[in-house]
Amino acid sequence: MAKKRKKHRVNARFFIFLGGIAAVVLVVILVFLLMGGGGTDTVRMGAMENRLSVAGAIIREESVVKTDKYEKIIFHVVEGQAVAKDTLIADVFKRGYTDESMIAVLNLQKEIYAAQKKLLGSGDATLNSINEAILSVERNIREVARGYDDTDMLELEQRLKALMQERIDYLKRVVTPDQSLTALYNQLDDQQNSLKNMVNSVYSEGSGVVSFYFDGHEQSLNADKLNTVNVSQISNLVSKSNTADKVELNTQSNLYRLVSPNHWFLAYTSAVDDPLRVVAGEQYYVTFDDYSNDIYQATAREPIVYAEAPNDGEETSASKQGVVNLLEFYVDIGNFAGIRTVNATIVKAAQGLTVDADSVVCEVGVPYVYVKSGDQVMKVAVEVLAINEKEAVIRSKNGNAVLAAGQRLVKP
Repeated sequence: MAKKRKKHRVNARFFIFLGGIAAVVLVVILVFLLMGGGGTDTVRMGAMENRLSVAGAIIREESVVKTDKYEKIIFHVVEGQAVAKDTLIADVFKRGYTDESMIAVLNLQKEIYAAQKKLLGSGDATLNSINEAILSVERNIREVARGYDDTDMLELEQRLKALMQERIDYLKRVVTPDQSLTALYNQLDDQQNSLKNMVNSVYSEGSGVVSFYFDGHEQSLNADKLNTVNVSQISNLVSKSNTADKVELNTQSNLYRLVSPNHWFLAYTSAVDDPLRVVAGEQYYVTFDDYSNDIYQATAREPIVYAEAPNDGEETSASKQGVVNLLEFYVDIGNFAGIRTVNATIVKAAQGLTVDADSVVCEVGVPYVYVKSGDQVMKVAVEVLAINEKEAVIRSKNGNAVLAAGQRLVKP
C-alpha cells in the first residue's frame, strides 16, 4: 500500500525572502538605467589636434554668361585672367557673318597706313618704335606656332592688337589727311559700321576671374545655393574624376564664367552618425593635394544634416543620409577657379571641455552627452571640435545648457 506524500506548507518568511530579492534586482536595474549601462565619465579640460583627409567639391561664387548662336568668336581675355567691370571679353560674330567683311576692313586699313606713311614721310621716331614692337610680337607669335616658345598665344595676339591700335591712333592724330586719305577714312567707317551690326561685343558685368571651363554644376553648386547642397550631390561628384572640361563653344550657349576671386567654399560629406563635423564659426587649416602647397585658413559654416525620412514617404536611403560640411575661404581662389573636385587635409587644434569618446552618441544626426545631476540624467546636445579613439573635445550646442568641468556623465 503506497504511502501518502507529506504536504509541506510554505511559511511567510519564504515570501519575504523572494520579495527582498526582487527589490534588490529592481534597484540594480534602476541603477543600471540611471548610469547608462556603459559606465560613467567626468568632464575635464583638455586639448588635441584633429587631422582629417576628405574628398570634396569646390563651390564658387560665380555667374555664367551665355550667348546666342554665332558664326565665330574672338576672345580678348585668357583663361584665369582677372578683369574689371566693363572689360571687353569677346566679340561674338552673329549668324550670317562672313570673313569677307573682315578682310575688306583689313585691306582698307592697309591702304590707309600706306597713305599715312607717304604723307608723314620717313624718320618718325615714335612710329619706328611702335613698328619695332609690332615686329617683335610677330616674331614671338611665329616662335610659339613652331613650338619654340610657350607664351600664351591669345596673350600675344592681344598685345599685337593693342600695338596695331596704338599705331592707328597715333597716325590719325599726327597726319593731316588729304582728299584721297579722307575718302579712305570714310570707306573704312562705312565698312566698320556694317560689320558692327554683325558683331556683339561682350563686356564683363562685374569684376572677377574669367574661365571658359564648364562642368554642368555651375548653377547647383553655387555660393547662392549653399542651403540646397545635399549628400548625394557631393558624393556622386567626388566619386567621379575631376569634371572641369573645356566646352566646345561653337556648340554651346555658355560663353564664360565670371568667378569671385576671393570667396569660395569646400564641401565634403560625413556619416550621419559620425559626431565629428565642422563647427560653425570655428577656424580650420586646409591643404589641398596636387593643386597647391599653400596652407589655407577657412571658417566653418553650419553643417547641413540629412537624417529624417523625406516627405514623399520613401524610405531614407543611405545615400540620402549624412552631413554636408562647409568651409568658407576668403583668399585668392587661384587654380580652383577651374577645378571642381579635390582631396584635402583639414587640421583643427582644439582645447576645452573634454570627455571620453564613447560618452558622445549621435541621435537623428545630432551628437549628445548625458549629464548626471543628482538622481536625474539630462541629454545635452553638443558640438565636437575634435575627437580621437579615446577622447573628444566638445562644447554645448545650446547656449542655455551649460557644460562645465567636473560634471558627471553617464555613457549610453
